[in-house]
Parts: sequence; structure tokens; C-alpha cells
Amino acid sequence: MLIRCIKNNLSLHLFVLSCAFSISALWAAPKEAPAQERLNFAYISPNASSSSVLWVAKEMGIFKKHGLDVNVIYIKSAVPDLPYPTLEGMKTLTAEMGRTRPEVLKADPASFIDASFVKAIEEEGFIKRLGQRTP
Repeated sequence: MLIRCIKNNLSLHLFVLSCAFSISALWAAPKEAPAQERLNFAYISPNASSSSVLWVAKEMGIFKKHGLDVNVIYIKSAVPDLPYPTLEGMKTLTAEMGRTRPEVLKADPASFIDASFVKAIEEEGFIKRLGQRTP
């Protein structure tokens, strides 16, 4: 699960960088706009920093200026609200680690699961507050 989160976070950063590069390239392009071409940009993070580049470019008319009719779409993540470790996820991690460290395959994947940390931050209310908007 940790490896998937790291890959998703890296993918998100690469996506944001590619959008920033695309927008800067559009900004420097010639002023003559070709016929309108419809594009859909989707993003998966409710975090404003990951999608702000798209929204700023759309609101400033940069896309339209260059002949692009862009639709920005938010896709809700399939990540559970509370990231409790699962036996299936731990089996996947131990199998992956076992490719380079065979001794890991001898261990019971369930022995690596400790949900006490997630349970503690859930009881404290931290995760619930993450999704709340502040005035």
C-alpha cells in the first residue's frame, strides 16, 4: 500500500509538472488560434495545489486563446477514508519484497499489520478534520 501511495504521489507530481510545462508552452505559442479543439483534463486530488494550474489557465482564457476548449474534471479517488492496512495489501507487499529478499516470504503477512496508529488518529479526529473546510 505504501509503494502504491508513493507511486500515485509521484505520478501526481509528474502530472502537475507536465501541465505546468504545457501551459507555459501554450503561453509562448503564436497568438493566432486554430479551430477549437475539445480536451478533457482529469485530476484525482482534491488538493488545490495539484489542480490549480489547470483552473488558472482555464479561467485566464489561456486555453481558448490557443484554440482549445478545455473541460477540467475532478475524479474522486478510490482511496478509503481511513487507510487501515489490509491483509491483502500486506500479502502483495511481502510478495513484492520476497522477490529480492526471500526470507520475507517465510513470515506471516498478518504479523506485519498493526492498525493501532490509524485507530489512534481516527479516535483523535485527525482524519475527519482533513476533509473539512476551514473558514
